[in-house]
Amino acid sequence: MVYFSTRCLHRVSFLFCFHDINETQAHVRPRFNSYNHWYHVQKRTSKNHEIVATETYGTSRSCALVGCGQWGRNLLSNLQEIDALYGVADSDLKRRQWLSNTHRNLICESDYRKLLDNRAVKAVVVATPAVTHYRVVRDALLAGKDVFVEKPLALSSMEGLELVQLAEKYDRVLMVGHLLLYQPAIHRIRQLIEEGRIGALQELHQKRFGSGPIREVENVLWCLGSHDLAVQLYLLGKPPQKVRCHRRFVQQHRVEDDVHLFLEYLGGIRTHLHVSWVTGKKCRQLSLRGTAGTLVYDEVEQTLSIERKSAAGAIDREIILHGHPRPLTLELMEFLRCVEDRQPPLSDGRDALKVIELIETAMASDAA
Repeated sequence: MVYFSTRCLHRVSFLFCFHDINETQAHVRPRFNSYNHWYHVQKRTSKNHEIVATETYGTSRSCALVGCGQWGRNLLSNLQEIDALYGVADSDLKRRQWLSNTHRNLICESDYRKLLDNRAVKAVVVATPAVTHYRVVRDALLAGKDVFVEKPLALSSMEGLELVQLAEKYDRVLMVGHLLLYQPAIHRIRQLIEEGRIGALQELHQKRFGSGPIREVENVLWCLGSHDLAVQLYLLGKPPQKVRCHRRFVQQHRVEDDVHLFLEYLGGIRTHLHVSWVTGKKCRQLSLRGTAGTLVYDEVEQTLSIERKSAAGAIDREIILHGHPRPLTLELMEFLRCVEDRQPPLSDGRDALKVIELIETAMASDAA
């Protein structure tokens, strides 16, 4: 169950609710940064209670959106809903015509640099093709803007490091759109692991399947796998010690469209990630097996369940979380909060750089 509200008189508030079935749960206030655990427990309540979280801060329509393609339109609607959008830049004439006809209150430019030169713009949201991220983000940082960029931050660790260093040099917020880090289920999983609810963690498996647009530069690991690798690094809190990759060209000849990635972490924890554009059925699943049980998160169905063996040897499955609190909205509101509070986001440039480095290591391991 989800409840969402916005108030747009230069401040925004939201709340979301989800059920935690047959589990003790807590009222929480989300603070999405690496120094505070996402779940800050304020009050224990009885089972079957709804979690309610609120966040309020000011906005002044000071964000510019660069890129209004398929995903850019999702960002457009969310930024407008929270009253944060000043203008949009897109090099495509048909998209600009659509914007002019449907969003007449927005400034619309063909050259994003015109928005960077505008003093009314304080922050930039980048949703251009991945191959352009480095150039657009670099220009925005040099113009003194805070930046949210869709993943990946860049297509090489060298470019990513330069962007991170620029943001640090000019004291700018640099946030990368690793959307899964703003799924409450992911933070609940980390909490359950820390509480020992499934015993000692032994294995982690991730699947992300589904057809996608034809790519000419970045492969399926860059496009889909970066989501899951960001989650792995967040849940395990450390880099892997061993990396092995197997990639295939199945339907596309320029970029890999089916990749298996095998990682091993300190303590013997093994992980397997399979990302593919080849399989027709959409699948988004994360499972974590411990010595005392298994957690399974189905991103499509939006359920988090725990599985344990009964005394008779049967598998008992219990759904412990339902709900979908619009992670894209939470992600953008986190960006606005970080811009206002001058605090690093959970998915900051440094953590995004770790994902890029891991992908590069994986690609090199297969080439070897």
